[in-house]
Amino acid sequence: KDGVGIIKVIHTSAQWFGVTYRDDAPMVKESLQKLVDAGEYPERLWK
Repeated sequence: KDGVGIIKVIHTSAQWFGVTYRDDAPMVKESLQKLVDAGEYPERLWK
């Protein structure tokens, strides 16, 4: 309401994937699938 917020920045060596445009989605999906296949990312985030 007052235009003030608190942000916490967490440093990581992990790669960030952003989907700004619809055309970004296939590359991000492929990259995340590679991480899942390598066991570095969960197949499902929520159960």
